[in-house]
Amino acid sequence: RSERSEREYKPAIILDSGRPSADGGFAALSPALIKKIRATLESGQRVFIFSGRRGFASNINCRECGYSLTCPQCRAPFVIHTTSDPLTRRILICHKCLKSEAPPPSKCPECGSSKIEAFGIGSQRIEDTLRSACPSARILRLDSDTIDSPETLHRHGTDISESRYDIVIGTEIALRPQTLSGFGMCAVISLAQLISQPDFRQEERIMRVMRILREMTSGELVVQSSLRDHPLVSEIASDDSELFFKRDIVFRRSFSYPPFSELIRL
Repeated sequence: RSERSEREYKPAIILDSGRPSADGGFAALSPALIKKIRATLESGQRVFIFSGRRGFASNINCRECGYSLTCPQCRAPFVIHTTSDPLTRRILICHKCLKSEAPPPSKCPECGSSKIEAFGIGSQRIEDTLRSACPSARILRLDSDTIDSPETLHRHGTDISESRYDIVIGTEIALRPQTLSGFGMCAVISLAQLISQPDFRQEERIMRVMRILREMTSGELVVQSSLRDHPLVSEIASDDSELFFKRDIVFRRSFSYPPFSELIRL
């Protein structure tokens, strides 16, 4: 294939997210992924972890009645964020209108059940997990909560290039202005969470992110996912963008999505 002949072929390693815990959730990092991260660090190399979301957890649901906690102003889902304030360790932030509330409720506002829990994996949750799993590692988190200007991102990029950090956790904002490199391993934490975002262009975005991550590492690209049967998983595993294109173009044609139509935002 012409595209592959122009670049190095890098298949991805697909790791299962692991079995759900007693509360029905998944750990942010599976034991197998933590083992690979530790092995990479022990070999003197750095690790980049890609997160599709910032914050700690992406949604808050009641396991008793199914209620989902949303912003009272715009009805978008609230996201849990952690803070350095010891009095309010966690707050709720709406990523759409930026309304915030603290602290998160301990009981469901709808039915009063105490079985209200946080689900989803954000960059803060990944950072907390890694600080426990790799306590001696120097960790940097790059997302819109920690990057307030292009200058800040550039400064962090310089620090990374000078090997001042062992593990870098980044959302898509960390990939935009510059291509970081020199990592011994890149990992994607939750492919299922990325795929679930409702946009017909999402899978194309995912393939683009995978391409960038492949260019950032001289070693392995590891993708953690609870999905095994989705066709995108095998396309990522085999580094087969041509197969993805053939499948995606059929999907877009069947629903008259671009490039077979034009969308107008009203």
